Amino acid sequence: MPSPSIVLVVDDDTLSRQFLQGLLAGESYTVLLASNGAEALRIAAQTPPDLVLLDVIMDGMDGFEVCRRLRSNPELFQVPIVMLTSLEGREAQLRGLEAGADEFLHKPVDPAELLARVRTITRLNRFRQLSDERTRFEAAVAYAPDGIVLTDGEGKILHANNAFVRLVGRTPAGILECFRSETAALLRVQFPTLDRPGRKVDAFETQLAIAATPGAFVEVTVVRLPWSERTILEFILRDVSDQKQLEAQLFRLQRIDLLSHLASGVVRDVDTLMTEIAKSAVELQTTTSSANQKLTAKISENAETASNLLRRILTFAGTSGQRLTPVQIGPVLQETAALTTKLLRSGIKLEIDLANDLPGILADAADLQQVFVNLSLNARDAMPGGGTLRLTAGAVTLTPADAKLIGTDASAGDFLAVSVQDTGTGIAPENRERLFDPFFTTKAPEMATGLGLATVLRVMRRHNGFVGYQTEVGAGTCFTCYFPALSGPGGSE
Repeated sequence: MPSPSIVLVVDDDTLSRQFLQGLLAGESYTVLLASNGAEALRIAAQTPPDLVLLDVIMDGMDGFEVCRRLRSNPELFQVPIVMLTSLEGREAQLRGLEAGADEFLHKPVDPAELLARVRTITRLNRFRQLSDERTRFEAAVAYAPDGIVLTDGEGKILHANNAFVRLVGRTPAGILECFRSETAALLRVQFPTLDRPGRKVDAFETQLAIAATPGAFVEVTVVRLPWSERTILEFILRDVSDQKQLEAQLFRLQRIDLLSHLASGVVRDVDTLMTEIAKSAVELQTTTSSANQKLTAKISENAETASNLLRRILTFAGTSGQRLTPVQIGPVLQETAALTTKLLRSGIKLEIDLANDLPGILADAADLQQVFVNLSLNARDAMPGGGTLRLTAGAVTLTPADAKLIGTDASAGDFLAVSVQDTGTGIAPENRERLFDPFFTTKAPEMATGLGLATVLRVMRRHNGFVGYQTEVGAGTCFTCYFPALSGPGGSE
């Protein structure tokens, strides 16, 4: 039931105020009384009325001035004002209109006409207020950062805001189409429990079945709204994809750190054993028969292979300890190209493109060599039928938006960017999330250890840099390493 309309009566004549109060109160209006202009302004500021009945001729501040001041108040400028006047003539009405009056009634007022005017004006004012509130509500929903959807009791979409459309890419007929089958089934079971306004489905996280960005995760809240006799459900979908990505990244970092601690302790012990085995094999070679010498040579070779693998694990664990010093990337890439050329199979063309005035970086040159060789060998293996391997380097400036597109490790600033690009098979979507995980590889066990990209990531973090990649199945892959640039061309401080 709507509250009664409030009418403020402003008149310095006591009998006039009492007459209007009795007339309006009989029609169930809430009547506020003011005997002068100052009192009227104070009451209106405290309790904004739905209508002001304002006498023109008053001692002190007249009705025209009161009207002007009401119109100058941002909280009251839309309140309807009806001026009551005994003045005749066009001039008085023009002054009232200029001051902001909406209507004029001449004294003595006709009670029936007054009530008709008050009834019409208050209804129109309430309608305007409701219309304004609806406009503000619609704007708040339309521009809300979270997806907001109103549905009927079966999930049929009645209204969806802009954020929802951006999130899913299109507006389906029913909200349940947005979710995977198991989530949709659980929601459908809970619909009957939303049997009165305020009942809700507690917030939960789920992956969308249809989304503008594939694999998007959302936090979903469902509540039944008070809406006459209809069942209206409100779905709020908050995009938490970035949060889930950060959580996954943190989990990987924790796993890498754990493996690093394990590696740095175990590898040293095993490497010592491998060294002793190799020494023993050398001694056997000098004292045994020719057949045994072949076996001991095999022992020595395997021990050396194991030691090399363990040293790679130590590098992955970040235990090299070499101090970072100013390095020019050009000679490092030239050496990488010379080394890689010997390892490429026929049919693969190697290109190198270095921009002028490359900035210097703080680095461990040996670590850089390992990063670029690892990436180059991966590129080679991605091109079994031949192709082009391209090494490039240049200075780049990344904005926060650029950094976000690269990955969670990335940051804005000035960098030296070194890219290793191939024209090979590309990386399958199902393998991309685990690319940098230790010991993950798509190659045969005898072909790879799964430490190549994990080592690249570890070295880049040691250099306060980060790595990004772009790939397309059947069209190739490009890994780009970003190193913080020293100021000035060539890295001069």
